[in-house]
Amino acid sequence: MSHVLEHDLPLWAACRRTDPVTSRIAAGKAGRLRADHKRKIVEALKISPAGSSLIAERVGLVAHQVGKRLGELERAGVIETTGRRVMSASNSLEREWRLR
Repeated sequence: MSHVLEHDLPLWAACRRTDPVTSRIAAGKAGRLRADHKRKIVEALKISPAGSSLIAERVGLVAHQVGKRLGELERAGVIETTGRRVMSASNSLEREWRLR
């Protein structure tokens, strides 16, 4: 599972060759942040299945940050939906996720 939580893209793939060095630095930071968010989501789901709102609450992120990573973790085979819908923080239904 650790390979999934590493950077999704090598530094050169996250920006163009013609981009300034500041863009390359920012791309590297974004990759580390993305990996950190994935680790936090996995830790939150070790507690119990949850929707993105509850996951975000558990780890100190906002649901938008969590939502961006759920699909990546699902495609990597780390998490899956339970088939249930749960109430979100904004009183709408959202998919519930669990570890595979």
